[in-house]
Formats: sequence, C-alpha cells, structure tokens
Amino acid sequence: MIGMINSGGAGTINCLFGEDKKAEILASDGLSDNPSDMLGDFHLQTSLNHRVKETRLGHISLSFHPDDASKLSNEIMATIATEYLEEMDYASTQFVVVRHNDTRHPHCHLLFNRVDNNGKLLKKDHDFFKNKKATKKLREKHGLTYSERKTEKINVENLKGDEKIRHKICKVAFVCRDKSKDMDDLMVILEDHGVDMTYKWKNGSADVIEGVRFSMDGYTFPGSKIDRQLSYGNLLKHFAKQEQQQETELRQNP
Repeated sequence: MIGMINSGGAGTINCLFGEDKKAEILASDGLSDNPSDMLGDFHLQTSLNHRVKETRLGHISLSFHPDDASKLSNEIMATIATEYLEEMDYASTQFVVVRHNDTRHPHCHLLFNRVDNNGKLLKKDHDFFKNKKATKKLREKHGLTYSERKTEKINVENLKGDEKIRHKICKVAFVCRDKSKDMDDLMVILEDHGVDMTYKWKNGSADVIEGVRFSMDGYTFPGSKIDRQLSYGNLLKHFAKQEQQQETELRQNP
C-alpha cells in the first residue's frame, strides 16, 4: 500500500469519473452521489470560511500491491480509505472515495474538501509525514503487502536540488507505472502528475528507441539513473509480464 499526495482542483472530479476508469464510489460524506453535483457541494461548504476565496480540494490516491487484490473487496477498501482519512486528520470534512477498475493494480482515489464541516481550513504542512505514518499503520493492521523501495529509505528533508527532484520523480514514476497498462498509458498518467517522459532515439533517428528520460521542474534524468527498474528495457519487461498475467487470467476465467 502506497499513499500518493496529488494536486486537487475542480477538474479532478471529471478525471476521477472518466468513462475509461470504470469508477465506483465506495464511500462519501456530505456529497451527492452524482459527480456533476459534487463540485457545487464542495463550493457550498467552502463558503463557510469567508477567508477562503476559492474551493480547495485535497486529492490522495491509495495504491495496493497486486498480491492483495483478492482481499480488497469494495467494503475492505472503503474501510481502509476512511481509516486513512482519520489518520490524516481529514475525517471531519466532505470526502468521496472512488475506486478505479481499469488496471489489475488495485487503487482508489480520495477527494476531500480542505475546508472542514466547521469552516476550518485544513492545512497540508505535514501531509508527507502523516501519509508515511498512516500507510505503515494500515499495512500492518490489514496485513497488506509491503514492497520497500530505496525511495522509502531516504530522508527527503536532507535532499537538495537535482537529488530532491530525482527522488520525487522516482516515487511518482513507480506509482504511475503500477497504474498503467503500457508505455503510452504511463506517459499520460505521468503527465497528470507533473512528470514528462520522453524517448531517447538511437543515433538521433526516429526509428529505434534506446531509452527514456523523465523531466520535472527543469531537471531531466535517464530512467536508469533514477532507478534500474525505470529503464526502457525494464519498463517493457514489466508491461509484457503484466499483459501475460492478464491473458493467463482470461484463459483460466473465460
């Protein structure tokens, strides 16, 4: 289980309920079940705080290991998501938990109002540390798979400049990779998270791809320099294995 803190805005609702996402609402509080009415509900609560001039939405995605798919019913995922909101101190505000069923990688999105039910603005100063603590606690409580990556061992506060951006890209790239079906899908999802992925062409031609580059905030890194699993070759292997597993599942469950 990994918690990914994303940017939230009015357009996020449309993204969460896109037709290709096969979205399901697992839980909500203070909001209409009709996505087209949700933004109005968010606006109404925001008006409780006269200092806040525009609606401020928080958006966090929870991604789970494929090995946990069998235990993640809608009910269990909803429970984990609402417990996560409590751990993040976001239980006293409007929220909706949306599950996406477009990939074999179980995940859901939490969209919430940063103006709570009493009109108080919920700040995000310590979201990173709360997220790390909350996901660890819930992994242990619900017996979820934990795959430690080197990005999770690093004290981000000690990083500066390109190293800080490289670490940030690494964390985003793994989460996006696990939500993607193929390279094209990965490129689109990365862009939604503020990371550009481009191909490196052999000898400057447009015929043979020999690598990938990831860019953010003016910094660019070859995939292999971020993490070996993010090299072009290993990304292709990942998606090929994922496709093979899906074909096997279809044969076993026609």
